[in-house]
Amino acid sequence: MLTLYVAATPSAPDTPAKTLVFLDDYSKNNVAIQVSWEAPTDNGAPVTGYQLWMSEEAYAFELVYDGPGRADILTYTVLDGITKRRNYRFKVRAMNDVGIGEFSPELTSLAAVAPSTPLNFAFVTSGTGTIDLRWDPPMYDGGSVLTGYFVYYRIAGADTWEKTSIISSVLNELQLASLTANQEYTMKIVAVNVRGESERSGIIYQYAGAVASDLTIPEEVPNTRTLSSIGIKFFAPGVSTTPPIGYQLFVNDVDSNGIPTNLIYDGSSISSVLQTTAYELRSGHSYWFAYRVLNYAGWSELSPFFQMIAGKLPQPPAQTPYQIAVSPDEVTFGWVPTSDVGGATKLENYKIYDGDNLLDTVSKDTLEYTYDGVTAGDSLSITISAVTLIGEGNKSNPLTIWAIDVPVAPTLTLTDTNRNSCSVEWTPVTAPTNSLITGYVVMVDDGFDGDFVDAYDGRTNPSQFN
Repeated sequence: MLTLYVAATPSAPDTPAKTLVFLDDYSKNNVAIQVSWEAPTDNGAPVTGYQLWMSEEAYAFELVYDGPGRADILTYTVLDGITKRRNYRFKVRAMNDVGIGEFSPELTSLAAVAPSTPLNFAFVTSGTGTIDLRWDPPMYDGGSVLTGYFVYYRIAGADTWEKTSIISSVLNELQLASLTANQEYTMKIVAVNVRGESERSGIIYQYAGAVASDLTIPEEVPNTRTLSSIGIKFFAPGVSTTPPIGYQLFVNDVDSNGIPTNLIYDGSSISSVLQTTAYELRSGHSYWFAYRVLNYAGWSELSPFFQMIAGKLPQPPAQTPYQIAVSPDEVTFGWVPTSDVGGATKLENYKIYDGDNLLDTVSKDTLEYTYDGVTAGDSLSITISAVTLIGEGNKSNPLTIWAIDVPVAPTLTLTDTNRNSCSVEWTPVTAPTNSLITGYVVMVDDGFDGDFVDAYDGRTNPSQFN
């Protein structure tokens, strides 16, 4: 007995699907496209296989897969002949023992993959509740024009990432705003095209806080100079929204008058040290020093510059200044010349002070000075400092001098005498205006034109008169 079946060729499959586009090297110009389809109605005779046809742009279709006897294969990857940036059309048809069926509707696929990762993703600066970021475009767009970027961010340690809205592909910077002030954030970036997101960049960490500001000029540590070194102290910032972590001190090239860029002290993780010593300086030459401060938000700008000439400073006059003349209107005093000019070759001038108030600067040859800016009864504390090209040295010991008249001489009367001694007495004198008599001194000589010497010293005893 003969059994006959009524059958026809398979129906046309539904439109195939692009299930994957991939490449093994971004630098190559070819990609692979994987196409999948579903089995159609067999129309009475089992499907025995499929054919996949492909067309580049508007060119004619070509057979790229012929699979008679392989009804189980519903996916095929086209590895050859596909160039990035071009559109490809695919259609599939099934076969059975009756013959080959009709083509499916066409699938159009762009030969492109997601772009490579953006380059040089980095923190630029931050403020209270803000973080500024920048990046460079990816090296490869994957075969399709970039549509933009996404930045992912979260508070460090949080489980969930937040995502920005799409960032234009022509931009390479972004400010994340409305962040929690002074919190640490983690961030990463992806590039986007029609194929999706790139691999994510490496994670960067940054606090949403401001770097330190309001830095003051560094200073010389007193009495630390040698011919080739100097102590430099710096200061905690005036403003820092997070605690300082450390400090760095820089010096410029000798005599360059340039920005200090040579690191001479790196205390990046030492917040308690606020001074250091700069060595190997050239005596008599110019240097500029500046420091910066690290807090959780990053490094501050450089401080204002401390400018100095290296070398030992001159010593002050070795002796205390001495009084020459006084009156209610002016005082006159003098000093001995300094004997040590330090690391310089010569003395430039002297500075004259009343306490911390600079009265005048005088030439190196001046050793006597009259000051007429006094008020009767004023007390002045006079010190002298020496100045060279290297700088100003320490002040001398102070001379206390009063802007008053000296008292008139008392009248001395001889009251008794014998072979070896004599007795004298005097009448008290009236103190000058704005003054007090503090005592009396009796002086004698030997009668042979010798020098007078103190016979009685009552400088602190104003009440004894004989």
